[in-house]
Amino acid sequence: MNSRSVLAAGAAVAALGLGGGAAAHQTDRTADAPYLRTTLNRVIDGDTVDTEAGRIRLLAINTPEVYGGVQCGGPQASAAMKRLLQPGDAVRLHPDAGEPNKDRYGRLLRYVYKTRSGTDDIGRELVREGWAEVYLKYPTSRTPAYLKVQAVAKRHHRGIWGLCR
Repeated sequence: MNSRSVLAAGAAVAALGLGGGAAAHQTDRTADAPYLRTTLNRVIDGDTVDTEAGRIRLLAINTPEVYGGVQCGGPQASAAMKRLLQPGDAVRLHPDAGEPNKDRYGRLLRYVYKTRSGTDDIGRELVREGWAEVYLKYPTSRTPAYLKVQAVAKRHHRGIWGLCR
């Protein structure tokens, strides 16, 4: 890799607002947005994970809480996330062009994909299983698609839709 390539990779990481060494992360580009390949360190709860790139809050979904008061379905949503992602898993972090880079807690706002298959949208899967609901307070470009998946989960009483409602 020449110095121009190294500088370009560093600029891409900086543009995504991600810290860490360029050697620890690989930035790529899809047709819609740049994304970052990194490694999962641990699952915090149903919609938050720690990666080598930093703490990530999944975009477009919300799961029941397990901290500061346990909500119905919270432990199950966290368990579902831990089943989908384990420490050491390779993940891709995708921003949404219409969304801020970080939330008020300093977490990066990203869609998270499991790299192994290249198509496993973790947030969408949690909605499909019924352990997350579409976060309507801040709609994203994926909100309409996620709402269709959520309607099926509700209709079949999956996850929180059967357990808590």
